Amino acid sequence: MKQLILVPVYWGQWWVPSSGNVYSWAAVSAAMGAVVRGRYMDGLNQYGFGRGAVSKTYVYPVDPPAGGIDEADLQRMLQTAVTAGHLAKPDEFDLQVQQPFYSVILQPGIQREADESYQFTFSYDYDDGREPWAGQACWIRGDMTAAGTVRRWVTEMAEACTRGRGEISGRCQHRPPVFVDRVNVPQYWSVLDNACWPPSDVHPVERRSQHAVDQETQRQLDAQFERQLHDARHLEGRRGLHRREDDTA
Repeated sequence: MKQLILVPVYWGQWWVPSSGNVYSWAAVSAAMGAVVRGRYMDGLNQYGFGRGAVSKTYVYPVDPPAGGIDEADLQRMLQTAVTAGHLAKPDEFDLQVQQPFYSVILQPGIQREADESYQFTFSYDYDDGREPWAGQACWIRGDMTAAGTVRRWVTEMAEACTRGRGEISGRCQHRPPVFVDRVNVPQYWSVLDNACWPPSDVHPVERRSQHAVDQETQRQLDAQFERQLHDARHLEGRRGLHRREDDTA
């Protein structure tokens, strides 16, 4: 079994906290950290993956091309960010027990055909004579709420854990999202349970409409990060902001 390690790059000026949007990259990464460290991952043990973490995160505060992006753009973005040290290289992980999942999260509104998310194979060239590393990656188009962006990312994460074994998220897409560790997440198919999994935490907000759920989740995230972002470091020029999840800042 391997720990799943999320390696995110947020692409676009929209993500910068000082832009004043309804949420920023920090809200999404905090929620994803709760997911990947928590109970949601336990049902993925049967597929060979377990609880992990969010690795070094990079915010690239330059807007993507207005006409959209293609897979070549995504490959270049990840290759450049990793080589420059903004993201961890694959060999910085213990690949025997850890699986990095590189993820590009685009600012809301950027189109790539009609998709909201997509998986692809990221091939990283060490440029030192070694064979390139190849692993699953994804891109996510940001939603107008943090909760919506998290749900898209969680869906792709679950699918990546079962590559070649069927679309476990797709089998449960007819089910409403559930709350797990106080994060609103979609379910996936569990072979062991012969059912969609995980069950929801007991939480009164579950009985509200989905619109109210999104609003409540956003209020919780805003309150949680308002204090943290008040003291956050400013961007260093246009080079982007990066942090490790265990930073105290």
